Amino acid sequence: RPVKGSVDQKEISGDTVLLAFADYHTLRIAGLTFAGVIVFLSFILLTGKGTRITKDITTVKQNP
Repeated sequence: RPVKGSVDQKEISGDTVLLAFADYHTLRIAGLTFAGVIVFLSFILLTGKGTRITKDITTVKQNP
């Protein structure tokens, strides 16, 4: 009788392989961390470009 949570070689499928390496809590934390890093990098990227574009627009308005 197989132990609950164990993976038998005959029963391996795509979902089972994923669950064999990590539980849902670990996947959730990793996904949230990845999403947080992407949001942080996007914010930095948009802030840096936004400042540069704003300076260009004000320079054009001052020097017609």
